[in-house]
Amino acid sequence: MNESKISVRYAKALLESALDKKNLDAVYQDMIQLYQVCRQVSEFELILNNPVVRQSKKKEMIRLVFSGKVTDLTLSFVEMIVQNRREMYIQDITRRFLDDYKRHKKITTVILTTVISLDQQLKERIIQLVRNSYHTTVELEEKQNEQLIGGFIIRIDDKMMDASVAKQLRNMRKKLISKEFIRH
Repeated sequence: MNESKISVRYAKALLESALDKKNLDAVYQDMIQLYQVCRQVSEFELILNNPVVRQSKKKEMIRLVFSGKVTDLTLSFVEMIVQNRREMYIQDITRRFLDDYKRHKKITTVILTTVISLDQQLKERIIQLVRNSYHTTVELEEKQNEQLIGGFIIRIDDKMMDASVAKQLRNMRKKLISKEFIRH
């Protein structure tokens, strides 16, 4: 079974279980925490992915790190992943769960990249535009990138609009270069 199918199945199973137990929002918070640990603490993933470390030691480490900090459902779910020798997929499973949760709750993530931070009024206007267009709750994530020079890049789900000055300059450069080659 490939990695994608494994991650999809485990994430879906956890989502359904959390819905059944009526603690979906708590499990969502747990999965954010687990995802951050996987991404930020390289030693955690190194131990989990090490074939020399016994499953019992991996489960012990998980209990030590997460016991009392996550729901019982999340803790037992992660232990089950380790027991089934699927620990190398934990980061992908958590990412897929987070995506599934947002889809279930009809939340659209908007990533807005600008040179400087926008004022609250403009952010609210963008959120309102996306909310009205997609009929969804909007989660706005802001990023700054000085290389844009000006303008913005907005990513909504898998769609992206690049209205940055840097892109306009690249496009102008391409046109100028192609016209020079045509003349010669």
